[in-house]
Amino acid sequence: MSKYLFTIILSIFCYIGFAQEQDLKKQGINTIQINSVKAQLDFLASDWMEGRETGEKGMFISADYIASIFAMYGVEPFGDVETIYPTREERKNGKRPQKIRSYFQDFSLIHYKSGSNSDFKIISKSGDNQESTIFNLKTDFYISGGSTGASYNGDLVFVGYGISDPGNSYDDFKGIDVKGKIIVRIQGFPGHKDTSSIAYKKFSGKKNKGNYPSYYLKNEAAKKNGAAGIIQLSYGESPWQTNFPLRFQDKDYEGDVPMPRSTGRMEILGDSLKDGLMEIYLTQRAWNHLLDNSGIDVAAFEKQAADKMKPASIQIKNKSVSVKYDVDSKLMKARNVLAWIPGKDTNSFVVCGAHYDHLGKYNGVVWNGADDNASGTVGVMEMAKAFITTGQKPEYSIVFAAWTGEEKGLLGSNYYVDNALKLKQKIQLNFNFDMISRDSPSDTAGLEIGISYMTGRKDLKEMVMNNNEKYQFRLKISLRESDGKRGGSDYVPFGTKGIAFLGHYAGWHDDYHMPGDETSKTNYKKLTQIIRLSFANLWDVSTIVKKQE
Repeated sequence: MSKYLFTIILSIFCYIGFAQEQDLKKQGINTIQINSVKAQLDFLASDWMEGRETGEKGMFISADYIASIFAMYGVEPFGDVETIYPTREERKNGKRPQKIRSYFQDFSLIHYKSGSNSDFKIISKSGDNQESTIFNLKTDFYISGGSTGASYNGDLVFVGYGISDPGNSYDDFKGIDVKGKIIVRIQGFPGHKDTSSIAYKKFSGKKNKGNYPSYYLKNEAAKKNGAAGIIQLSYGESPWQTNFPLRFQDKDYEGDVPMPRSTGRMEILGDSLKDGLMEIYLTQRAWNHLLDNSGIDVAAFEKQAADKMKPASIQIKNKSVSVKYDVDSKLMKARNVLAWIPGKDTNSFVVCGAHYDHLGKYNGVVWNGADDNASGTVGVMEMAKAFITTGQKPEYSIVFAAWTGEEKGLLGSNYYVDNALKLKQKIQLNFNFDMISRDSPSDTAGLEIGISYMTGRKDLKEMVMNNNEKYQFRLKISLRESDGKRGGSDYVPFGTKGIAFLGHYAGWHDDYHMPGDETSKTNYKKLTQIIRLSFANLWDVSTIVKKQE
């Protein structure tokens, strides 16, 4: 056989193989149907799931349902390894304990909230005299913090806005020692009260939406500089008042008590203590007493910061505080749901994930969380079904994950990523789905979707756009680059570890974190198209990853 003829035959076989693979891809896309999507979403977001709050009954019921869907589709479990012990009769017949994989990845959480025995007093010194003013909890102060109690007796440092931003040549922490001390901080940023100031133009603008910098950035600066805690004025009407009117009613809620909110925070029970800043909020009168005779003029500082962008941080003399932060806590169990399709490479993974938890049920009110995020969870289950239906063995193993604890601080996805990296698993890419079933008010055609992708990965952007055009999904896609180190969704634990991601989000709406987030407002057609597009992208990932290796 001539070399030329051999090349022709080889090309024909390659073309046939490619055509067959494309047929399988199309087959997978076609398995994702609107009736299946609707059936799963309607059940997962029903009142029976009680809002799927982390650690509560509804979460466990939902986890069982998701696991049963994976099992029904034939997707293998990828959770914890469990030991199944035989009965006495089985042991007599020689049966031994067996280790099997579960669909569940269990972990422990600390659920905590501020206790009722916190104390706060301001100690004023004048010559040899010392006077203590003792304030009452939820009358003049409130404290939040970490999962362990803490106390502090000592000095105070005024740090202006508490901003550290060398890029804008402004740093409230420069030249002042706050290590082990409580900082006194005001809200806002340089020039926030004077829109004509130079400072305002630097620190605000469209990018920062006039709210620079965020609360989280300020707290990071405080932690980085070693502060023991934060004191700031609680602006506006105090939320601690106890005499409520007879009945509460607005467009989202009606009841005899105020709309219930979250009853605490959660963190993963690790092997070391987490850094938790005490945050002390004061009423105006307590704040004024704290700064009385301190020599600090807040209004003068704000004008100086706006005009000259000059900090004025200083240790507060003749004043100190004594604080005790009390915590009520309990241990709880939570679980991710994990399934996988083993690939040709069983130690390299593509992770398709969505959080299935939401805000729960309080005083008879259910936060169904149809869009946030039963929609993304259904997307993951449907993609698993589509891939398993093709019978194709992927180049890389695919993990299909339903995370818990996203609403409590991305807990489930953080736990998974940390453990996967400890096991030396190589995660090539993360697909994340969060709120993919609704239209924003401006999306009158019901076709818009936003997708974030890892900075520098233009190949991911091209893949998304090519599949949208090739298969005529007709979605209007807004793509943006992100380093993945900040955000409120489960791609962040991956992005912070340098793992590439595609984060999917359909549109903002007023039912976000409200009881009105129900299936009656779902755009099932758009949801189905987003899942189909995502499956097409998942199919192509092996080619994308190979180019990066």
